[in-house]
Amino acid sequence: QHFASKGFGAFRVPFLWERLQPKLQGDFDATYLKGLEDAVSTIVAAGGKAIIDPHNYARYSTTGQVSGGQVIGADGSSVSIADFQDLWKRLASHFASNDSVIFAMMNEPNTMSTGLWASIAQTTIKTIRNTGAKQLVLIPGNGWTGAWSWMQSWPDSEGKLSNGDAFASFTDPGNNFAFEMHQYLDSDHSGTHDACTSASAGVDALTAVTEWLQAHKFPAF
Repeated sequence: QHFASKGFGAFRVPFLWERLQPKLQGDFDATYLKGLEDAVSTIVAAGGKAIIDPHNYARYSTTGQVSGGQVIGADGSSVSIADFQDLWKRLASHFASNDSVIFAMMNEPNTMSTGLWASIAQTTIKTIRNTGAKQLVLIPGNGWTGAWSWMQSWPDSEGKLSNGDAFASFTDPGNNFAFEMHQYLDSDHSGTHDACTSASAGVDALTAVTEWLQAHKFPAF
């Protein structure tokens, strides 16, 4: 309510996949879901948009320790792409009637195959649309979805693809998505240092990806 009164219009609501869905492809935990619903309701009542965001870095932990999460769909992982699709099928169905909710597909995928993540995102947005949900869906890239590194291949664990390469042909059946990009202005783009590197740090970081977005007529958030 405080920030809404200051003119803020959108609020991220991070949650942990494991707490919402303690068993893969199982029912949502009723108490945790109620907490998520309450947060969304408070934001909407204040006139804002609620961005629900599984804060899992493209992982799910089956050990009870979040730090031990396994990468979705990776070789040897017990967490499948179908598991992730099930999460979003349930979430999208649950919030489909609330047009003040925005779906952020995943917070900051990293240290994985960029091609794999792009494939997961493409199949998952189709799953979301198959529920009838029409909300804006935010799609992150690999490499902590950094805007500055969107056109670089180093985040790819296979060393082959940039996000720009992997998402060049991305489509949304609902035609209502944007690429979610994060950008900090300190020396290593982590947001953990007090000082910005220069007065032009933001422009410098966003130039290459902005050109890519314009060339492909893609929106970003």
